[in-house]
Amino acid sequence: MFRIDGPYVVGSLPPTRQGVSSPGYFGPGDPATGLQSTRVTYEWLNAVQEELAGVIQAAGISLDKTQYTQLRQALQATYGPPNIIAPGGGLEVDGEGKLIVDPDILEGVEPGTSAPKAPGTATAGTSAKYAREDHVHPAQASVTGNAGTATKLATARTITAKDDATAGASFDGSKNVNVGIPVTVAAGTATYALPGTATMSLRSWLSAARNCLDWLQARFNTAGQAVSAASATKLATPRKIATDLSLLVAKEFDGTVPVTTGITGVLGIAHGGTGATTAAAARTALGITAGAPIPKEAAGVGQWLYVYHPGGSYTLPAGGTWAYFFSGYGTVDNPIFKGVAAGVAAGGTAISPKDIIGLSGANQMRGFCWRVA
Repeated sequence: MFRIDGPYVVGSLPPTRQGVSSPGYFGPGDPATGLQSTRVTYEWLNAVQEELAGVIQAAGISLDKTQYTQLRQALQATYGPPNIIAPGGGLEVDGEGKLIVDPDILEGVEPGTSAPKAPGTATAGTSAKYAREDHVHPAQASVTGNAGTATKLATARTITAKDDATAGASFDGSKNVNVGIPVTVAAGTATYALPGTATMSLRSWLSAARNCLDWLQARFNTAGQAVSAASATKLATPRKIATDLSLLVAKEFDGTVPVTTGITGVLGIAHGGTGATTAAAARTALGITAGAPIPKEAAGVGQWLYVYHPGGSYTLPAGGTWAYFFSGYGTVDNPIFKGVAAGVAAGGTAISPKDIIGLSGANQMRGFCWRVA
């Protein structure tokens, strides 16, 4: 395969022109009607050439003008040898499942005459001969190196727990081993050391085991239930302790169930409290002065009245201290604004709007008064 190298070639792929008709097929033309045959364009020739060259070069094969099988080599290198069992490939299967062999496909192929090779490093091989149906591969005689897994050792070994033996022993299956028991006994309790840090006779180890049993017996009854410890760093089961601010009681807590307790005493100001048990005492402790009363309709401190008075003077209700605001107007037929009156006065005081625009006194008053003390 090679790219065209005749006269008038160009050194780079020229741009593709816009086609003059819809894609179609080559035609022979018709001299009788004057229809010309299809004209081969350089775009089409370049497309065919590059499609073929691209397959060959993608397989790692350099274009060679003297070779005429490079496309086949590229396809085989990319997809493997042809499937000779596929229809037309040389071997086919008939309706009964029997293999039909094309004699031409086996021409020159000979059976193997050498014995199969002994197990070793896997290779693809170079022989073109086929194996006979009764050939036999040699059995695997041995395995070298370490196996990934094994159901048993090739040679049985013995592991013995021996009195006064070394506490730890490495075991790889190559020989028998004796292992001891690494234990340290101190003050009636058994503390187990890591292998290699201590050695002990079997008799001493049994004594340490008895100490462990005594320790367990002191903490569990005969039914296997844990007994109450004299002290503990934490509860076996975490419990919740909640505070209900509406309660004034304390609850006993033994760790068996969650509890909700109340509160007692007075929470000081330094800890976010009021330092008192009543609202009045809390205001005093916190330095809060009494504010204005809440407006209400009922008589007493906080009473609020809306006033319409058909005269130029209004007398506040008796008793206490009142805050007030009034506007004065003219007659009903001529309700011109006359003036205002605002302030704080004792109950029973007569209030008249002040003339602020130089007109005569008001004929009617509108406003409100609020008892603040």
